[in-house]
Amino acid sequence: MTITNLTFAYYNTICSRTDTAIRVSQNNDDGQHPISSSASYFYNSSASNLIYNGRPNLGVVNPSDCVGKKTRSSRLQR
Repeated sequence: MTITNLTFAYYNTICSRTDTAIRVSQNNDDGQHPISSSASYFYNSSASNLIYNGRPNLGVVNPSDCVGKKTRSSRLQR
């Protein structure tokens, strides 16, 4: 996604309601598409309300996928 020449205005927390300019989908467990931006302007917006990335869903992580295979050279470096 590319965001160019856009003004974000009035993204704040008011009366217990939080407005967020860019929110990453929490329904995609595999990853997110990159966002490139240029010439973006912010008017009357709090810095904490610009981007919300959320927490990862650790329930879908398979720990065996995170362990790298040991090679002969990695065993020799110990």
